[in-house]
Amino acid sequence: MNVPFVCLQFYTENQKFAFTEILDVLRAICHAHMLPLALTWVPTSNGIDGGYVVGKDGASFSQSGKTIICIHESACYVNDGKMQGFLQACARRHLEKGQGIAGRALKSNLPFFSPDIREYSIEDYPLAHHARKFSLHAAVAIRLRSTYTGNDDYILEFFLPVSCKGSGEQQILLNNLSSTMQRICKSLRTVYEAEVDNVNAGTAAVFRKNNESCLPTGHTESSSHGDQSITGASFEDTSLANKPGVMEPELAEQVLY
Repeated sequence: MNVPFVCLQFYTENQKFAFTEILDVLRAICHAHMLPLALTWVPTSNGIDGGYVVGKDGASFSQSGKTIICIHESACYVNDGKMQGFLQACARRHLEKGQGIAGRALKSNLPFFSPDIREYSIEDYPLAHHARKFSLHAAVAIRLRSTYTGNDDYILEFFLPVSCKGSGEQQILLNNLSSTMQRICKSLRTVYEAEVDNVNAGTAAVFRKNNESCLPTGHTESSSHGDQSITGASFEDTSLANKPGVMEPELAEQVLY
């Protein structure tokens, strides 16, 4: 049972800078690629509230020991007014680590894509019935950190246009979205494998060094829902575009099934 709670927290100036950049990035990407909605999920750290307690790293855990994430509403962007109701539904719920693509991106430390989030069960994604109500289907989530805030995690979730349904069309959009992120992100970067404790060995990527940045290669995870973690070049380190002398890498094509 999902216990309702409000994510109240006092933020430092650096955290405010990070959220401001995230909102700017979400707005730019939604406008550039006509995405209806983009959300920012964060681990909560609001003390003991409704049965949830704060762990040593600042993340919130349920009494069963599961990590809890909720949206930071001021760092979400609604590009289609009809999706405001879905945003409000997300604001009233939390996700556990591993639930939905945001929870899976946090668990595996890889960008995670689903061609149809409506196919999840309520247990796997408590917002699935809301996604069906608002006709949302394909979405991608990526875990990022900011140079402003060190080890604070931000999981950005982008919902593809309702009309974007073919796997080829979705792949082109993912590549273009990745390219845009590489150009416009300033403090935001992907997370190094070595930075994360207890990464699931079955979903962890093998990383290679390139100009002090990590690029995921190799393994791809999939499930009966058709969702999968994204490896290869589709979501390379967003910090590459901001390193002096580093050219933006070409994006290799992948086919998502």
